[in-house]
Amino acid sequence: MQDEEKRKRIVEASIPMFNQLGCKAVTMDSLAKTLHISKRTMYEMFVNKETLMLECISEVHKTMWRRGKEMTSKASDPFLMALFLTRNEALICMRFARILKDAERYYPELTNQVVKKFTEKFKLALLDIFSKAAKNGDLRPDIDIREIVETLAMSVHVCSLSSMRDNESLAHLIRESFFTYLRGTLSIKAIERYDKNVEEFRKLVKEEDETIGILKPEN
Repeated sequence: MQDEEKRKRIVEASIPMFNQLGCKAVTMDSLAKTLHISKRTMYEMFVNKETLMLECISEVHKTMWRRGKEMTSKASDPFLMALFLTRNEALICMRFARILKDAERYYPELTNQVVKKFTEKFKLALLDIFSKAAKNGDLRPDIDIREIVETLAMSVHVCSLSSMRDNESLAHLIRESFFTYLRGTLSIKAIERYDKNVEEFRKLVKEEDETIGILKPEN
């Protein structure tokens, strides 16, 4: 097995363990036993648990970003694009809340570098969506686009602080909260389009959640 494949395998196995048991409970030794590899191999791939944890956090954020881009590419309506992107970030943050919180608690400086990088990408993507929506006349004229972006980014961060215990009810709550908030930013013209298509929008959003397994409990 190539080193890159080994690293990937270790990261993929470590993420659910860190997320379920917590950073302190998971050791390099316990990971090595779970993966049926030697501790020496573990330390050849990662010099310490901090390095491994950082790569796990990076992978969680990369997963959010990849999935967010996939979801927005399927939507032509800016309302749906913003909704897909924001809810994807929020729900995945909630699903991986423990590993995200542990990383921020025990490795704040390194974690902040990763979070800052992906938060900026998220904000820029939303800024682009809302800027295009404004040009199309889809937003209220008094709306501050940067304020919307900051509010949504803050909402995603809040979601990362609480784990998803009752997946379906929380997904429904997040869905309706973002629906309500985003609807409040729309122009009269866009609201008419939204109200006409609201049931289809809800169906599409729920289907996207189910596609990525966000409503399925972790093993």
